[in-house]
Amino acid sequence: MDPERSSADSSPKQPPRFPWGTVAVLVALMGWLMLSGYVVFPLLVLGGLALFLSGVFYLYVPLGLRRTFWQSPRPAIRAIEPGAVDWPGLAEAYAAATTAFARLGFVDRGGFLAEEVNSSGGAFVAIYEDRAGRTLAKWFQALTPKKAVGPVVGFTTRFVDGSEYVTSNNPLSGLYPVPGFRKGLAFPGVDDPARLLALHRRGLAEAGEFSSRLEATGGDPLADLRDLMAREQAQQVASGYSRLDEASGLYRLTLKGAYLIAVKQLWPWGPIRRAIRRRRVARKLREWESTPA
Repeated sequence: MDPERSSADSSPKQPPRFPWGTVAVLVALMGWLMLSGYVVFPLLVLGGLALFLSGVFYLYVPLGLRRTFWQSPRPAIRAIEPGAVDWPGLAEAYAAATTAFARLGFVDRGGFLAEEVNSSGGAFVAIYEDRAGRTLAKWFQALTPKKAVGPVVGFTTRFVDGSEYVTSNNPLSGLYPVPGFRKGLAFPGVDDPARLLALHRRGLAEAGEFSSRLEATGGDPLADLRDLMAREQAQQVASGYSRLDEASGLYRLTLKGAYLIAVKQLWPWGPIRRAIRRRRVARKLREWESTPA
Protein backbone atom coordinates (compact mmCIF):
# COMPACT_ATOMS: atom_id res chain seq x y z
CA MET A 1 0.00 0.00 0.00
CA ASP A 2 1.24 3.43 -0.85
CA PRO A 3 1.47 5.27 2.44
CA GLU A 4 1.20 8.66 0.83
CA ARG A 5 -1.94 7.66 -1.07
CA SER A 6 -3.41 6.11 2.02
CA SER A 7 -2.74 9.27 4.03
CA ALA A 8 -4.44 11.48 1.41
CA ASP A 9 -7.48 9.25 1.18
CA SER A 10 -7.91 9.06 4.93
CA SER A 11 -7.80 12.90 5.51
CA PRO A 12 -11.16 14.60 6.12
CA LYS A 13 -12.58 16.36 2.97
CA GLN A 14 -13.75 20.10 3.14
CA PRO A 15 -17.44 20.60 2.20
CA PRO A 16 -17.91 22.77 -0.94
CA ARG A 17 -18.66 26.47 -0.23
CA PHE A 18 -21.97 27.96 -1.44
CA PRO A 19 -21.26 30.59 -4.16
CA TRP A 20 -22.88 33.54 -2.38
CA GLY A 21 -20.87 36.07 -4.37
CA THR A 22 -21.98 34.64 -7.67
CA VAL A 23 -25.60 34.56 -6.50
CA ALA A 24 -25.40 38.19 -5.36
CA VAL A 25 -24.05 39.25 -8.73
CA LEU A 26 -26.80 37.36 -10.55
CA VAL A 27 -29.53 38.80 -8.29
CA ALA A 28 -28.19 42.31 -8.81
CA LEU A 29 -28.06 41.78 -12.56
CA MET A 30 -31.61 40.42 -12.65
CA GLY A 31 -32.84 43.33 -10.52
CA TRP A 32 -31.19 45.83 -12.81
CA LEU A 33 -32.75 44.19 -15.85
CA MET A 34 -36.18 44.23 -14.19
CA LEU A 35 -35.83 47.87 -13.19
CA SER A 36 -34.62 48.73 -16.65
CA GLY A 37 -37.67 47.12 -18.14
CA TYR A 38 -40.34 48.24 -15.67
CA VAL A 39 -39.06 51.46 -14.08
CA VAL A 40 -36.06 52.99 -15.79
CA PHE A 41 -37.32 52.57 -19.34
CA PRO A 42 -40.78 54.08 -18.62
CA LEU A 43 -39.10 56.95 -16.78
CA LEU A 44 -36.85 57.57 -19.76
CA VAL A 45 -39.86 57.51 -22.08
CA LEU A 46 -41.81 59.90 -19.85
CA GLY A 47 -38.80 62.19 -19.55
CA GLY A 48 -38.35 62.27 -23.30
CA LEU A 49 -42.05 62.95 -23.81
CA ALA A 50 -41.95 65.77 -21.27
CA LEU A 51 -38.98 67.35 -23.03
CA PHE A 52 -40.74 67.04 -26.39
CA LEU A 53 -43.95 68.63 -25.08
CA SER A 54 -41.96 71.39 -23.39
CA GLY A 55 -40.25 72.14 -26.67
CA VAL A 56 -43.59 72.26 -28.49
CA PHE A 57 -45.02 74.49 -25.74
CA TYR A 58 -42.03 76.83 -25.90
CA LEU A 59 -42.63 77.16 -29.64
CA TYR A 60 -46.43 77.34 -29.59
CA VAL A 61 -46.80 80.05 -26.93
CA PRO A 62 -44.38 82.59 -28.47
CA LEU A 63 -45.80 82.04 -31.95
CA GLY A 64 -49.34 82.44 -30.65
CA LEU A 65 -48.35 85.60 -28.79
CA ARG A 66 -46.73 87.00 -31.91
CA ARG A 67 -49.85 86.28 -33.94
CA THR A 68 -52.46 87.66 -31.51
CA PHE A 69 -50.82 90.49 -29.55
CA TRP A 70 -50.79 94.02 -30.91
CA GLN A 71 -50.48 97.63 -29.73
CA SER A 72 -52.09 100.67 -31.24
CA PRO A 73 -49.67 103.43 -32.31
CA ARG A 74 -52.39 106.03 -31.71
CA PRO A 75 -54.76 104.83 -28.97
CA ALA A 76 -57.78 107.01 -28.37
CA ILE A 77 -57.15 108.83 -25.07
CA ARG A 78 -59.71 111.23 -23.60
CA ALA A 79 -60.46 112.86 -20.29
CA ILE A 80 -63.38 111.18 -18.57
CA GLU A 81 -65.08 110.99 -15.21
CA PRO A 82 -64.50 107.56 -13.65
CA GLY A 83 -68.22 107.20 -13.01
CA ALA A 84 -68.73 107.24 -16.77
CA VAL A 85 -66.53 104.15 -17.20
CA ASP A 86 -68.62 101.01 -17.03
CA TRP A 87 -66.33 99.00 -14.75
CA PRO A 88 -67.57 97.89 -11.31
CA GLY A 89 -65.82 99.57 -8.40
CA LEU A 90 -63.65 101.87 -10.53
CA ALA A 91 -65.24 105.14 -9.34
CA GLU A 92 -64.94 104.14 -5.67
CA ALA A 93 -61.32 103.03 -6.06
CA TYR A 94 -60.46 106.24 -7.91
CA ALA A 95 -62.05 108.36 -5.17
CA ALA A 96 -60.08 106.50 -2.49
CA ALA A 97 -56.84 106.95 -4.46
CA THR A 98 -57.53 110.68 -4.89
CA THR A 99 -57.99 111.06 -1.13
CA ALA A 100 -54.78 109.16 -0.43
CA PHE A 101 -52.76 111.26 -2.89
CA ALA A 102 -54.25 114.49 -1.54
CA ARG A 103 -52.88 113.63 1.90
CA LEU A 104 -49.44 113.45 0.30
CA GLY A 105 -49.79 116.91 -1.27
CA PHE A 106 -50.76 115.79 -4.77
CA VAL A 107 -53.42 117.57 -6.82
CA ASP A 108 -55.74 115.59 -9.08
CA ARG A 109 -55.16 116.51 -12.74
CA GLY A 110 -57.93 114.27 -14.02
CA GLY A 111 -58.79 110.78 -15.17
CA PHE A 112 -58.18 109.54 -18.71
CA LEU A 113 -59.56 106.58 -20.60
CA ALA A 114 -57.23 104.97 -23.13
CA GLU A 115 -59.30 102.73 -25.39
CA GLU A 116 -57.89 99.76 -27.33
CA VAL A 117 -54.34 100.35 -26.19
CA ASN A 118 -53.50 96.77 -27.10
CA SER A 119 -55.15 93.43 -27.79
CA SER A 120 -55.78 92.96 -24.05
CA GLY A 121 -58.04 96.00 -23.83
CA GLY A 122 -57.83 99.57 -22.58
CA ALA A 123 -56.86 101.36 -19.39
CA PHE A 124 -57.96 104.08 -17.02
CA VAL A 125 -55.19 106.42 -15.87
CA ALA A 126 -55.51 109.08 -13.18
CA ILE A 127 -52.75 111.70 -13.01
CA TYR A 128 -51.73 113.66 -9.93
CA GLU A 129 -48.94 116.12 -9.39
CA ASP A 130 -46.99 117.67 -6.58
CA ARG A 131 -45.69 120.94 -7.99
CA ALA A 132 -43.63 121.72 -4.90
CA GLY A 133 -41.84 118.39 -5.12
CA ARG A 134 -41.98 118.41 -8.93
CA THR A 135 -43.20 114.82 -8.91
CA LEU A 136 -45.89 113.17 -10.99
CA ALA A 137 -48.07 110.32 -9.76
CA LYS A 138 -50.08 107.93 -11.90
CA TRP A 139 -52.84 105.58 -10.80
CA PHE A 140 -53.22 103.01 -13.56
CA GLN A 141 -55.90 100.36 -13.92
CA ALA A 142 -55.89 98.06 -16.95
CA LEU A 143 -59.37 97.23 -18.22
CA THR A 144 -59.40 93.79 -19.79
CA PRO A 145 -62.44 92.27 -21.50
CA LYS A 146 -63.12 90.12 -18.43
CA LYS A 147 -62.13 92.20 -15.42
CA ALA A 148 -60.28 95.25 -14.19
CA VAL A 149 -56.62 94.52 -13.42
CA GLY A 150 -54.67 96.67 -11.01
CA PRO A 151 -54.30 99.27 -9.83
CA VAL A 152 -50.65 100.10 -10.40
CA VAL A 153 -49.21 103.20 -8.71
CA GLY A 154 -46.17 105.01 -10.02
CA PHE A 155 -44.23 108.17 -9.13
CA THR A 156 -42.18 109.95 -11.78
CA THR A 157 -39.63 112.75 -11.67
CA ARG A 158 -38.40 114.05 -15.01
CA PHE A 159 -35.17 115.85 -15.91
CA VAL A 160 -34.10 118.40 -18.47
CA ASP A 161 -32.16 115.83 -20.51
CA GLY A 162 -35.38 113.88 -21.19
CA SER A 163 -34.66 111.13 -18.67
CA GLU A 164 -36.94 110.20 -15.79
CA TYR A 165 -36.82 108.36 -12.49
CA VAL A 166 -39.80 106.09 -11.84
CA THR A 167 -40.82 104.13 -8.74
CA SER A 168 -43.86 101.86 -9.03
CA ASN A 169 -45.47 98.71 -7.72
CA ASN A 170 -45.88 97.25 -11.20
CA PRO A 171 -45.85 93.43 -10.90
CA LEU A 172 -45.15 92.97 -14.62
CA SER A 173 -42.07 95.15 -14.88
CA GLY A 174 -39.20 93.61 -16.79
CA LEU A 175 -41.10 91.97 -19.64
CA TYR A 176 -39.83 94.65 -22.02
CA PRO A 177 -36.32 96.14 -21.87
CA VAL A 178 -36.14 99.20 -19.64
CA PRO A 179 -36.23 102.31 -21.85
CA GLY A 180 -32.92 104.10 -22.03
CA PHE A 181 -34.48 107.31 -20.76
CA ARG A 182 -35.80 105.66 -17.58
CA LYS A 183 -34.25 104.80 -14.26
CA GLY A 184 -35.88 103.54 -11.11
CA LEU A 185 -37.19 100.47 -9.32
CA ALA A 186 -40.42 98.50 -9.05
CA PHE A 187 -41.67 97.27 -5.66
CA PRO A 188 -44.50 94.78 -6.34
CA GLY A 189 -46.74 94.41 -3.32
CA VAL A 190 -46.09 97.90 -1.94
CA ASP A 191 -49.61 99.27 -2.38
CA ASP A 192 -49.48 102.15 0.12
CA PRO A 193 -48.86 105.37 -1.87
CA ALA A 194 -47.16 107.03 1.11
CA ARG A 195 -44.68 104.19 1.47
CA LEU A 196 -44.05 104.08 -2.28
CA LEU A 197 -43.46 107.84 -2.36
CA ALA A 198 -40.91 107.52 0.45
CA LEU A 199 -39.11 104.86 -1.59
CA HIS A 200 -39.21 107.13 -4.65
CA ARG A 201 -37.60 109.96 -2.72
CA ARG A 202 -34.96 107.61 -1.34
CA GLY A 203 -34.19 106.43 -4.86
CA LEU A 204 -33.79 110.02 -6.01
CA ALA A 205 -31.45 110.69 -3.12
CA GLU A 206 -29.39 107.63 -4.06
CA ALA A 207 -29.28 108.81 -7.69
CA GLY A 208 -28.23 112.29 -6.61
CA GLU A 209 -30.52 113.99 -9.15
CA PHE A 210 -32.13 117.17 -7.84
CA SER A 211 -31.06 120.34 -9.59
CA SER A 212 -32.34 119.48 -13.06
CA ARG A 213 -35.90 118.43 -12.26
CA LEU A 214 -38.66 119.56 -14.58
CA GLU A 215 -42.18 120.44 -13.59
CA ALA A 216 -44.40 117.42 -13.10
CA THR A 217 -46.45 117.40 -16.30
CA GLY A 218 -45.32 120.32 -18.38
CA GLY A 219 -48.81 121.81 -18.06
CA ASP A 220 -50.76 119.32 -20.19
CA PRO A 221 -51.23 115.88 -18.59
CA LEU A 222 -53.01 114.44 -21.62
CA ALA A 223 -50.23 115.46 -24.02
CA ASP A 224 -47.69 114.15 -21.53
CA LEU A 225 -49.45 110.77 -21.39
CA ARG A 226 -49.55 110.48 -25.18
CA ASP A 227 -45.89 111.45 -25.46
CA LEU A 228 -44.87 108.85 -22.89
CA MET A 229 -46.73 106.06 -24.69
CA ALA A 230 -45.13 107.05 -28.00
CA ARG A 231 -41.65 107.07 -26.44
CA GLU A 232 -42.16 103.62 -24.90
CA GLN A 233 -43.34 102.17 -28.21
CA ALA A 234 -40.36 103.68 -30.02
CA GLN A 235 -38.07 102.09 -27.44
CA GLN A 236 -39.68 98.68 -27.99
CA VAL A 237 -39.09 99.00 -31.72
CA ALA A 238 -35.49 100.09 -31.19
CA SER A 239 -34.84 97.10 -28.93
CA GLY A 240 -36.19 94.71 -31.56
CA TYR A 241 -39.19 93.58 -29.52
CA SER A 242 -41.86 95.00 -31.83
CA ARG A 243 -42.33 96.43 -35.30
CA LEU A 244 -44.91 98.51 -37.11
CA ASP A 245 -47.04 96.29 -39.35
CA GLU A 246 -47.74 98.40 -42.44
CA ALA A 247 -50.78 96.33 -43.48
CA SER A 248 -52.69 96.72 -40.21
CA GLY A 249 -51.12 99.92 -38.96
CA LEU A 250 -50.46 98.23 -35.58
CA TYR A 251 -47.35 97.43 -33.60
CA ARG A 252 -46.81 93.68 -33.46
CA LEU A 253 -44.21 91.60 -31.66
CA THR A 254 -41.21 90.37 -33.55
CA LEU A 255 -40.18 86.74 -33.21
CA LYS A 256 -37.47 87.84 -30.79
CA GLY A 257 -39.88 89.91 -28.72
CA ALA A 258 -42.56 87.23 -28.59
CA TYR A 259 -40.10 84.53 -27.58
CA LEU A 260 -38.37 86.59 -24.86
CA ILE A 261 -41.64 87.87 -23.37
CA ALA A 262 -43.12 84.37 -23.33
CA VAL A 263 -40.05 82.72 -21.84
CA LYS A 264 -39.88 85.35 -19.08
CA GLN A 265 -43.33 84.19 -17.93
CA LEU A 266 -43.24 80.43 -18.61
CA TRP A 267 -42.07 77.78 -16.19
CA PRO A 268 -39.38 77.50 -14.94
CA TRP A 269 -37.96 80.90 -15.86
CA GLY A 270 -41.04 82.85 -14.80
CA PRO A 271 -41.09 81.55 -11.21
CA ILE A 272 -37.30 81.87 -11.02
CA ARG A 273 -37.40 85.51 -12.17
CA ARG A 274 -40.19 86.33 -9.72
CA ALA A 275 -38.36 84.67 -6.84
CA ILE A 276 -35.14 86.57 -7.66
CA ARG A 277 -37.08 89.84 -7.89
CA ARG A 278 -38.86 89.21 -4.58
CA ARG A 279 -35.53 88.67 -2.84
CA ARG A 280 -34.01 91.74 -4.48
CA VAL A 281 -37.01 93.90 -3.55
CA ALA A 282 -37.05 92.59 0.03
CA ARG A 283 -33.33 93.32 0.38
CA LYS A 284 -33.75 96.85 -0.99
CA LEU A 285 -36.74 97.50 1.29
CA ARG A 286 -34.77 96.38 4.34
CA GLU A 287 -31.83 98.54 3.30
CA TRP A 288 -33.76 101.70 2.56
CA GLU A 289 -36.37 101.51 5.30
CA SER A 290 -33.99 100.58 8.10
CA THR A 291 -31.42 103.32 7.46
CA PRO A 292 -31.93 107.05 6.96
CA ALA A 293 -31.18 108.57 3.56
